[in-house]
Amino acid sequence: MKKVALLSTFLVNMIFMMLTTLLPLLIYDAAHSYSSVGIILFIFMLSVITTRIIVWNKSGSYRSTLMIGSICFLSCFVLLYLYPKCFFSFFPDAVLLGIGIGLIPPLMLTFLTDSSNKKKYGENIGQYNVMTAISAAIGPEIANLLFNYSIKFLLFIWLGGCFILLISNGLIAKHYSFQNSNSNSSVINFIKAKSSIVPLLLLATISITYGTIIGYLPIYFERISVSIGLFYLFFWMAYTLAQFITRIKGTKSSYAEAVT
Repeated sequence: MKKVALLSTFLVNMIFMMLTTLLPLLIYDAAHSYSSVGIILFIFMLSVITTRIIVWNKSGSYRSTLMIGSICFLSCFVLLYLYPKCFFSFFPDAVLLGIGIGLIPPLMLTFLTDSSNKKKYGENIGQYNVMTAISAAIGPEIANLLFNYSIKFLLFIWLGGCFILLISNGLIAKHYSFQNSNSNSSVINFIKAKSSIVPLLLLATISITYGTIIGYLPIYFERISVSIGLFYLFFWMAYTLAQFITRIKGTKSSYAEAVT
């Protein structure tokens, strides 16, 4: 099941990053309005946040939660495949995509880290990060190449990937029956703490800036005939390198503290 979970992690991040790269272009082509891009992305983010708040302290089986997220994710791409040029279809698309992204990645991470073995826990976290980084690095460029080749073919590839994701998540739901636990007290205490206000405001600022970049940069790159996929490729390569350097530095610091 671990390999299936890693496959699901790769697929959901790969498809999402491919869509993230091209969604502003698809919206702009349908509406011919820059503000429309911001509206749809805002609805998507609102859907993600609302979904994660709802399931935050909700108890029950992860099986139904995982399948709901997978079905919503698939439904988004079914609508996109059927109505790629209809602007109003992007509203339910954004909601369904938000629910899928709000549910699936956290559940994959929870599944992979559900181990009392510290060595296995760290190994699974590393593999999860590798799957996420690879999909984020190569997904945008593949999306860009397929978009220039055939939009209909690209949408078909997305749809096929979502069906495979639904099947793999169904296998996980069938074999893995752990229950939701209200283990978020530390997170809640962090949010309530006065010392967390500045970090949270900083995180919000960074998120808004990043959201603006991914929202409008693809349109600008398209206008100057530059591959947005290459931008994302270098961006995520730099991100992965920074994570690696930080991890090495942290390891050396921990070793130094242990020695002293």
